[in-house]
Amino acid sequence: MYPGDLGVESRIGEKVQQALIAKGHKLRVSGPWSMSEMAVIVIDPKTGVLHAGADPRNDAYAWAW
Repeated sequence: MYPGDLGVESRIGEKVQQALIAKGHKLRVSGPWSMSEMAVIVIDPKTGVLHAGADPRNDAYAWAW
């Protein structure tokens, strides 16, 4: 992957996909339920609060501290 690349499943709504493209992301769209073992950590730049999430379809963890 390269900066700005973002993989999404086709079940993500068209409006959301278009909003991501408008923000500068280059989408790679895969089939529905084709991606797995995802974990994400996001830092809110305004508050510094860390948010973490993991894919519930399998044993995955995301920790932010």
